[in-house]
Amino acid sequence: MRKNCLFMIMFATVPLMGCSKNDASPAESDLPIDQNPTEVFATFKISAPANMQTKATNSGTAGETAVKTLHVFIYDVASPHAPTIASFSTDANTLINSGNSWTASTPIRTLKADKYIFAGINLTPAIINEITSRGLGAFSYKEFEQSISDLTNPTDGFVMFNTTYPAVTPGDALATSAEAAKANPISIPVSRVVAKAAVVKSTSFVVNGGGTMQNITYGWRNINRRFYFIPKIDGGIIKDYNWDSYNVNDFVRGTDQIPVNEATATPLLLVMLLKIHSIISPEVRWSTKPPF
Repeated sequence: MRKNCLFMIMFATVPLMGCSKNDASPAESDLPIDQNPTEVFATFKISAPANMQTKATNSGTAGETAVKTLHVFIYDVASPHAPTIASFSTDANTLINSGNSWTASTPIRTLKADKYIFAGINLTPAIINEITSRGLGAFSYKEFEQSISDLTNPTDGFVMFNTTYPAVTPGDALATSAEAAKANPISIPVSRVVAKAAVVKSTSFVVNGGGTMQNITYGWRNINRRFYFIPKIDGGIIKDYNWDSYNVNDFVRGTDQIPVNEATATPLLLVMLLKIHSIISPEVRWSTKPPF
């Protein structure tokens, strides 16, 4: 009889707080010219831990928490959902870092109205194009396909969005001046669209009756190809786009024969998965060495 104990560790992403973004000032073309609208302002701020916390004992890497760019998408609640879009970046010095927080250098100006506000960090060009072309509809649980390697590009940073679908921000809650907006930045919780996972051998791993197990590996199955920008929560359950159906073409097989990490080592052999949308079925394999 063999007794084998493996611990699976899911490296959960910790929500980052807040977000702000903007080109130095909102484009005048975003505002109607046939009337004298009431303008309001908003500044956004994001905060993140220096290292991503996990359910394991080791922290994430600096690359997993890096903030390179911030896009803010603001839509009127009322149809036709007029947009105000702004972007910030650390390279352009419009996203200013102070300790573990980043603040937009300039408030976003928009028209006074009830708003939905979405924040995206380190977005890929394909995601930006999808949102600007679809408008608010891009956040209405429309599945989007992009490779995990693109979503975790070490140069551009990990893609992140609002943790949940945002509540309405009343127009009366927005600042009436740029100075007031700077003094009271709006925070938006965000989280990564991917998670990091590893399988680690237990410190009590033994083979009953003697002998050893060598070359222990595992694999992932049924990893979704597509995901929602914002998690869909129904009855307290996060549901992906194919929650109620199954089509083999919705999934990729996953990686086979990933080496299991030793119990005493910092997990280095990791897999990136679409965080909230993958059906995770580890398949553990090993070769055995007899006790003689």
